[in-house]
Amino acid sequence: MPGIEKIYFGANFPVKDEHLAEIYSRPALAASLKALSLGDSDTGNGYYITDAAVIALASACPNLRVLSLDAVTNVTDAALIACCQACPALEMLRITGNDKVKGDIKGTSLEQLKASPNWAPNLKELALYYQDEYGTKFKKALKALSKERKNLAIQTGETLGDTT
Repeated sequence: MPGIEKIYFGANFPVKDEHLAEIYSRPALAASLKALSLGDSDTGNGYYITDAAVIALASACPNLRVLSLDAVTNVTDAALIACCQACPALEMLRITGNDKVKGDIKGTSLEQLKASPNWAPNLKELALYYQDEYGTKFKKALKALSKERKNLAIQTGETLGDTT
């Protein structure tokens, strides 16, 4: 019997670290998981997710191809780095804040991703909405990463329909 490959937490579900722990603490489930989506920028659900949970999830789920983490305003560069290091099959990574609270990706992870072509070599899409897109470090790192990984589509800024 094949394992569960996709898990989607709905927009109105207030996902927390303990929910991710239920996934990464089950080796068979973690090994079979290829896609995980959680959070929502309109409801703000995703706020309770921390670096520790994302790092543990990435470490336990090496076959992840799609990881979408919306409104995870407490997630930093450390989690992005862990995802890219631990998930070689990763094709799409989305880490967003929301229109009320910006995310905490500052650019260090983008610099390291540029310098490490063996991290997430299949990454085709990186979406970092509502981050520190106006910070100089973030902008420089984003530009350098874009030059280095020409096949990587990078999306930043705000999403449609959101206002500050």
